[in-house]
Amino acid sequence: MQRAQQLREILAQLQTEKNRPLRLMSRGERPRYCDADYWEQRYVERPDNFEWYYTYEDIMPTARFVFKPGQAVLCVGNGNSNFPVKLHQDAELKLGQIVAADISRVVTEQMKKEHQGYERLQFHVDDVSKMQYGDGQFDVVFDKGCLDALATGATLETVVPKLVSEAHRVLRKGGVYLLLSGGQPYKRVDLFPQDQWTINIKKMPETDYNDEDYFMYFCWKL
Repeated sequence: MQRAQQLREILAQLQTEKNRPLRLMSRGERPRYCDADYWEQRYVERPDNFEWYYTYEDIMPTARFVFKPGQAVLCVGNGNSNFPVKLHQDAELKLGQIVAADISRVVTEQMKKEHQGYERLQFHVDDVSKMQYGDGQFDVVFDKGCLDALATGATLETVVPKLVSEAHRVLRKGGVYLLLSGGQPYKRVDLFPQDQWTINIKKMPETDYNDEDYFMYFCWKL
């Protein structure tokens, strides 16, 4: 029991470190990642910025070609990731509107306060099952862990299909749902109806902090 408590304390310490990507899945007892109330409480207790899976710097060599000047980008389930902030700061990209959305009001207010003064970056409270955005409003929908979180519980059957449907609706024709996921292709590809999407997959490279299998799904709206 003492050893288990020590491991929990080490994990809690790691989760408060900035700029260290974290795995969404954990062994043993799994947090309620698919529960909105879980995230509200989590961001009260752990307000520091951190990244799931990969940092911006390690994502962009794989994903950079997707982003074009003037594009509108929606980051779903953003939490307190700085990915949209770094998109905005990346002078070479010259993106248009960037929206970071999350179901948690706590983290949305935290991010608004922390990142004031960014002209093209907005933080919204939003529900991925019924997004507030217009049809074809975005060129890119970026998802780093949101679908994976919803896939850990009953919401796999109820909310994930709505997320995929809503992402399709808010994307323009030819737009891309950029999904970074720990889910194997046989668990993810079938979530995207073949008559609505065409999918390319790239396996993410190992890093000094991540040697597990992650995939970038480039889901293009037909």
